[in-house]
Formats: sequence, C-alpha cells, structure tokens
Amino acid sequence: MTAIVNLKQKCSAPSSLLSSDVPVLKIAQDCIHCGACVQECGFLQNQAVPGQIAQNYLSGDKGCLRSAYSCSLCSLCVEVCPQHLPVAEMFLDFRREAVLLGKGRYSHHRPLRFYEKIGNSKLFTCYRLPQACDTIFFPGCALPGIMPDRILHLFNYLKEQIPQLGLVLDCCNKPSHDLGFQEQFCQRFAQKVDRLRSAGVKKVITTCPSCYQIFKRYGKGFDIVTAYPLLNKMEKIFSAPINSSQVFTVHDSCAIRFEDETHKAVRELADRKGLKFSEMNHSRRKTYCCGAGGTVHYLEQKKDSSWTRKRQKEAGEANMITYCAGCTSALGSDRAYHIIELLFSGLDSGLPSGRMSSAPYTYINRLLLKVKCLFLH
Repeated sequence: MTAIVNLKQKCSAPSSLLSSDVPVLKIAQDCIHCGACVQECGFLQNQAVPGQIAQNYLSGDKGCLRSAYSCSLCSLCVEVCPQHLPVAEMFLDFRREAVLLGKGRYSHHRPLRFYEKIGNSKLFTCYRLPQACDTIFFPGCALPGIMPDRILHLFNYLKEQIPQLGLVLDCCNKPSHDLGFQEQFCQRFAQKVDRLRSAGVKKVITTCPSCYQIFKRYGKGFDIVTAYPLLNKMEKIFSAPINSSQVFTVHDSCAIRFEDETHKAVRELADRKGLKFSEMNHSRRKTYCCGAGGTVHYLEQKKDSSWTRKRQKEAGEANMITYCAGCTSALGSDRAYHIIELLFSGLDSGLPSGRMSSAPYTYINRLLLKVKCLFLH
C-alpha cells in the first residue's frame, strides 16, 4: 500500500473518474460484487470480481501484481460498473508496485521499451515550432510510421486553418506509463511539457487516442483535442467521396472511450465521405479493446487474440473504420481502415490502395517524414 501511495504523490493525475487517491481502497469498500464487469471481460472471468481482488490485495495477497499485466486497461469495466469504480486504475497501480518491487521487468516487453526509447531519441524526434506558435500537431509515433504521406496531407490541411501551426514528432511515453514505470514516465513526459510550455505552446492537436489520453491526464494547462472534429469542418476533404458498395462499421478506440465528441466526429466524417456503415453492439463508450491495449499482447498472446476475435466477430462481414493506428494494425489491414487513409486516399473514388507499412519500414518512414518536416515552409 505504501508503494502505491508514494507513486500517487510523485505524479498526481486528477481525473473525473477517480474519486480516491488510492483506487484499491475505494474498490474494496464500494464494489457491490454485481458481476457486470465480469460478464464483459475475459480477464476478470479468469480472476474474480474487482472487490474481491482488492480485498485479497489488502489482506497481503500480491498475486494480483503479476496478473495485472493481463488486464488491457481498456476501462470497459469502468463504463459498465454501476458504481463507475476505477478498476483499470487499480490494475495500473498494481503494475506500478510490481516495478517498485523489482517484479515488473519482463523480457517480452523489451521490443516495446526499445520502440519508446528510439521514439524519444534525437534521431527520430522533430520539434518544428514557428515563431508565435501556440498550437502544435502531435500525431504520435505509430501513425507517421504506417502512413507518413497522409500525416503530411493532414498537417497541411490543418495549417491552412492555423498558419502558425507547429509540428512535433515524438513519443508520448505511454509504453512506460502502461508498463508501470511511472517515475520514468513522469520524468520523460515532463521534459516534453516543459519544452512546449517554454516555447509558448498552449494547444495540442493529435490523431492518436493514446497521446490524447496522456496529454489530457498529465499535460495540465494544455488544451488537448483530436483532429477529427476539426477535419469535419474542412469542406474540401469531402469533394471526392469514396464510391464503394462495401459496408463498414466503426471501431472506437478504448483509449478514448469517454470522448463523445470524437466518436461523433469520426462517424460524421465517414458519412460525409460517402461510406455506408452500421453500429456494433459494443461501440462508443462500450467499445471492445482491439487486443493491443495495455501492452497485454506482449505477454498474453492468447488474451490478445481473444479480444481481437471478439471484435472481428461482432463486426461480421463489415470492414472496420478506426481512428487509432494500434487498432488498425491489431485488427488487420484486410479488415480495418484508418479514417485518415480514407480521407486522404489520393483517389477520386474507391477504397485506398497501397496499404499500411510494417516494421522495419515504419522506422524508415518516420525518418523520411522527419527529413521532409525539416524542410517545410
């Protein structure tokens, strides 16, 4: 318990969903053991109701520290809970304590930690901050790797509306955050925040739900928005509708589960682009995780594929429209299209061709995008 309290003091993160500084205490006290979250979550079905897990922890059972890495941190449990208890936050706290106790370092996580480290390196980062720039476009590190040309298209569109718009290529450090390396995360993210504030930046526009989540929670003082409501106001994007008889459905990112404005904007963008789509039972605030949430797939391949299969089964024959690069990759390029590639396909009609890049080409794409950004006017 002391470890968790210390972490809370080191990097506070106020949230409307959290009514206690230590979620495990609130859950142990307020969980009514109704099982609503267990019905929706395969992870909890293999564990217990959150209230029981919390009580076991407080009684000295630390087995939950290891099992916490099997939780997708997707917060579907929070949405369906009649008490809206911070269950996902409790499992994140368990990961943080595991790290403090020296039990949170797994070899399976090395590729992800390398990905984050190189994303923060001078080789891959770019801070293009024009004079008098108070707004930046922060696309994250995944989307620039899989579709760099469309990121440039999007930046140029946004720049027409915001002439002094800056562009920042960097990693938000969500991997460290989700793996439980909270002190490391806070230090690295604070460096970005200080750099942006000192340059006069006040607003951050992003296409990445994970970056949005991190900036909203830890970037105190910044106005953080997704690009999708802004794109919905740009009429020329819709001058070339996509002519396709295929049926689509929208997969919402669990990282942005509670952001109704973004859910609405993505659907309006798809509709105005001429796409026919229907809703899945688990959408918007009740969306399923794609399988890549919470870094689960690095340790729990079976768990990862089960979430993905659940999502694909619910989608049926429909192609999925996503607005998260991680979701697009996890759900498969044969089933999922990112809304950005649909908006900036470069075609007069029909679905985009020349789909997403994969590693190692994603790293090359990010480097080439950085070079192009350095020469932007």
